[in-house]
Amino acid sequence: MDVEFIYDTINKRHSIEIQGEQAVVARFLSTELEVKSRNTSAIEALILELSQHDEKQLRFVEWTLDFDNEEVRVRHNSLFHNEADHPEFGAGSADWQLATECGKEDMIALLVNWAEFVSND
Repeated sequence: MDVEFIYDTINKRHSIEIQGEQAVVARFLSTELEVKSRNTSAIEALILELSQHDEKQLRFVEWTLDFDNEEVRVRHNSLFHNEADHPEFGAGSADWQLATECGKEDMIALLVNWAEFVSND
């Protein structure tokens, strides 16, 4: 993954940018984890969940994270609704990617690196 950790000095907000099909991971992390200056508790909590469980589903406000021993699946919650209710998020939509998968170990490594970045800002 081509990852860039960002700290917006004006809004005092941390975020992540990832290029390519893994951009969904960045959108999930940047919108669902409340990360403040030098406070990595949200990141550490997610690392703990991923490390302690072999299989689990974590539902957030806009995104759902499903994982097993090897893979992590990130899906936008609109995928769980009837497509007729949300036609703008239909299966053929090229405007916005709504789901992706990555390795569990890769996700944990990404989170560890992000926590280090946040701790050192």
